[in-house]
Formats: sequence, C-alpha cells, structure tokens
Amino acid sequence: MLKIFKEDLEKLIIKTGIPIFNPSRSTTRILLRQAIYVKLREKGLSYPEIGELFNKDHTTILHSVQKAKPNNPFTAVVNEVMG
Repeated sequence: MLKIFKEDLEKLIIKTGIPIFNPSRSTTRILLRQAIYVKLREKGLSYPEIGELFNKDHTTILHSVQKAKPNNPFTAVVNEVMG
C-alpha cells in the first residue's frame, strides 16, 4: 500500500520541483509536506505509516497535521496529484 503513495509522492516532486524528502525546513517545503500529510491522513494512513514514508517520527507528523492551515497554497496541487 505504501508503494502506491510513494509513486504519488514522486509525481508531486516532478510537478512542483520541490524535493520533499530533503530535510530542509524552508517554508515552501514545510507547507508542501503539511498538505501531503493531511491528504495521507484523509486517505486513511496512520501517523506511523506517514512517518515511515518520510523517515520521521509519528509525533512530528501529528504536530505538522495539527499546525496545517486550511488555506495552504499546496493543497490544490496535492489533491490534483493524489486524488
């Protein structure tokens, strides 16, 4: 199941040109990752599963999802690529 989401993530990297697996904490990368985390939660993945995809602790994912704002500029592109 996680393989399907990895393919979607690769498509997002190509579409946005933003390396989401880079550990950088730039605002652009943070906002994109937050939009992805929220979408993956909507699709039923647990926090530990999302953390496994991004090599992050599940509490990091939880915190990011809680801090995500509804007007995230990357929500549309994430929804377009990940359905």
